[in-house]
Amino acid sequence: MAHVYCPECGYNNPESAHFCAKCGAALVVPEEGESTEAFAAPEVPESLDPLEDLGIIHGAALIVADHVASAVKHLVPPEREVFDLSPVDPDLPRVVYIWCVHSPQAMSGSPTSFCTATYGLTQLTPPWLVHPNEIIDGALTGPYRTAFAMSWTVANNPLFLDLYRRHGRDWNFLGVILLRTEWTTQTEKQLMANQTAKLASMIGAQGAVVTWDAGGNEFIEVMRSIQACERLGIKTVFLTSEDDATDGAPTMLEPLPEADAIVSTGFFKNTTLGVADAPAVARVIGLPYKAVAGDRRTGIGRGNDRQIPTTGPLPPPWRYDDHYGFGTLSCIE
Repeated sequence: MAHVYCPECGYNNPESAHFCAKCGAALVVPEEGESTEAFAAPEVPESLDPLEDLGIIHGAALIVADHVASAVKHLVPPEREVFDLSPVDPDLPRVVYIWCVHSPQAMSGSPTSFCTATYGLTQLTPPWLVHPNEIIDGALTGPYRTAFAMSWTVANNPLFLDLYRRHGRDWNFLGVILLRTEWTTQTEKQLMANQTAKLASMIGAQGAVVTWDAGGNEFIEVMRSIQACERLGIKTVFLTSEDDATDGAPTMLEPLPEADAIVSTGFFKNTTLGVADAPAVARVIGLPYKAVAGDRRTGIGRGNDRQIPTTGPLPPPWRYDDHYGFGTLSCIE
């Protein structure tokens, strides 16, 4: 059975569909005489167990990755960098990175849904302690929903890399705690927060840098983890984007007094940021048209009402979350 991929969310729609069944975007059907080259998605029998289904899709993605890597493996990298978590001066402050990542399990009802994955797993799990080299080697991969946390974004997280590069010079970098978010009850959220802080304390952390990659109720376990760390004597710094201060409302869902060191990466809505259109380009690799919403105040899943050439100019996405400080600030600042 042939499929049409949504240009907005990538969902696999039947060939006869005119609109995406997932996000409502208009589907682009090539005109007669046009052709588009793309990788074909593997056909998976409907009778397969979801875990087998996921394994096939994941395996296909790894094959594509191997082919891409083989095409460039003969190239000499422009620079080399060595990362080493060797023992350092015991008087240096001991710092851990608490990296909060979204899980789709509660929202989708499935432990195998597509999302930011830890060793291929997207389900809700207790916090994991990982060596920084595991992150560099691809233990954490994207994307989350659209472009919020692509694999490239995760691997090139400037805050994480800055923490690692300054190990042994400005602090003792103890490692990374991966905390899955979007638990369903307040009890679960508080439990995960307590466990995260306990784990940080058990490895001897004196300070923690905290980031997250989602929105809404996931903010609760993030803030409660900060609170729990502070109550154990672990000083925290929280890097986050902000929501609009509509009618004087706070720009964060749950401001807590313990979270007294917060670095803002700005508002995530582009209508607030005033992001300009992307300029036109001479050549596009991919589809000739893009479905967009005329009202830039609309958000994900609210549909699109027109198509424009991908040669541009292109309006910015309705939101952009800078989760990891892709700006001029370093983690020490």
